This record gives sequence, structure tokens and C-alpha cells, in this order.
Amino acid sequence: MARPSIKMWAKVYRLLRSFSMVLIALVRAPFVVIGRHHQELRAITERLLELENRQSSTVPAAQAADNEKVRYRRELIQNWRKMLSSADHEYRDIPSSDSKPSFAEVLERRPDYLSLKQHLSAQALATLKDEKNDGTINLVETGRRLELNPADEFVDLLIDEIARIEASWDLV
Repeated sequence: MARPSIKMWAKVYRLLRSFSMVLIALVRAPFVVIGRHHQELRAITERLLELENRQSSTVPAAQAADNEKVRYRRELIQNWRKMLSSADHEYRDIPSSDSKPSFAEVLERRPDYLSLKQHLSAQALATLKDEKNDGTINLVETGRRLELNPADEFVDLLIDEIARIEASWDLV
């Protein structure tokens, strides 16, 4: 067999070199693609983290608003109960006479009644209106005294209404 010539070695060298370039290109290509995807994935991950941080910073604000709403509603319920109690005491302290106002009239003079009225059921509003416009006189004997048009029925009705509102607001 003949010895390879230098020309032949040069051809083999060029062939191997081009082949190695092709191999290197083939080996590098997936890493370049992976690198591009890695950059895209990193950008997406950073964007998701940014959105999550933004959302988590708005969640405390929303929770604070909800807490404020719950606090305000609890305060309304408390004020309505105090108003009802003081209106009942005031009504009982008014001497019985022909000019004695109805319990509904005593109640309507209270500023807190305005915030309660919009939440009352139609039945409760009708009952209070009927009591206000009713011209009859009811004489009821309680344990120790006679009462003219006692407010117990209306106080009980409003206590139930306030409890219904409190339950509908999920405060109990």
C-alpha cells in the first residue's frame, strides 16, 4: 500500500475540520436554543413574581377595606341597639295623655333611625307606619302598672329586624 501524500493529509484535515465545525455547530445549537428559552423563562418568571408582589400588596388593602366595612357595620348595629333602648326608655317616661306621641314618632326623631330605616323589611316599616297612624288606644296592664299603648311589640319587632340585618351581614 502506498503511503498517503501530503495532499491527501491536507484533504483529510480539511474534511475533519469542517466535520468538527459541523459537530460543534450541532452540539452548540441546542444550547443556544435552550439559552434563548432560558432567557424567556426567566423573563416570564420575573413578570409572574412582579404580578404576585403587586397582587399581594393589594390584598392587604382589600382586607383593610373589608375590615373597615365590618367595623362600620358592627358600629351601626351597636348604635341601633342603643337607639332602640333609649327610645324605649324615653317613650315609657312620657306621661300618658291624649297628646302622647306614638313609639314610631319617638323613634323617628333619632338620627340613627335614618340609617336603620333603609334596612328594615317592608313588613316592619308597615307595622311602624300603622302604629304611628293608628288612632286606637291600647291599655295594657303589666306587672306593676297600666300602660297606654306600650311599645314592647315594636321594640321586639325592631330587635328581630336588627338581628336579621346583623345575620345578613355575616356579623354573627
